[in-house]
Amino acid sequence: MTTGRRPSGRAPVVAIAGAPNAGKSTLFNALSGAGARMGNWPGTSVEVEHGIWHPVKASRSRATGRPLDPALLDDVELGMAPADAYELVDLPGAYSLNPLSGEEQVSSDALLGERPPDVIVAVADAAHLARSLYLIAQLRELPVRVVVALTMVDVAHRHGIVVDVPALQEQLGVPVVAVDPRRRSGLGELAGPVWEALAGPAPKPRPWSARAVNRRATRAAASTRGCATMSGSHGSSASPRPCSPRPARVG
Repeated sequence: MTTGRRPSGRAPVVAIAGAPNAGKSTLFNALSGAGARMGNWPGTSVEVEHGIWHPVKASRSRATGRPLDPALLDDVELGMAPADAYELVDLPGAYSLNPLSGEEQVSSDALLGERPPDVIVAVADAAHLARSLYLIAQLRELPVRVVVALTMVDVAHRHGIVVDVPALQEQLGVPVVAVDPRRRSGLGELAGPVWEALAGPAPKPRPWSARAVNRRATRAAASTRGCATMSGSHGSSASPRPCSPRPARVG
């Protein structure tokens, strides 16, 4: 695996990875719109779906909430100047980088090969967080740029589950953004962290035990049955108690 600056003139490659049925392809379609095509992963015979993502107008700084100025990012040392358009790749669903199926082998080869993507958008299903965090933990053990897109938040709420996004982000050490690609919600908030990741070096790998993260994953989602949540009340409608989710340490 190699990291660093991309070749001059090449658009940044952003790969969407994650477990099956986590909303990965829905996010890909929302970001790329029409015009997706099938093509080989560079240097291989592996066929994946490609699209173009134009994030500049939607990109906003996580720190200020303001639109990002491309001029401020042109000379960032150790990073790569973000472009007006990204090559977006929808990788097959995978629970792990240790492949047990042909689909997982394709994703593993793409993510661990000699030409990995410039940024990996790792999709995590808020309603089934344990299924997603194993792969994310493995990715965090590598010198790669990762941004987590938290999907299915509305489904989680209907099941009485709320994920503390800031706490999860702190423990993972990479940006976590809640998105709803079906309603095109959160796409601009996702564009900002991807932009900023391209502008800087890959984060320092975090040498976790992926098995330990998998054991603790369900604790990152706090059950809120019997209390008032963002999506309404659970339990007694007369006097619902406030929610106080306590996400567990993930790292």
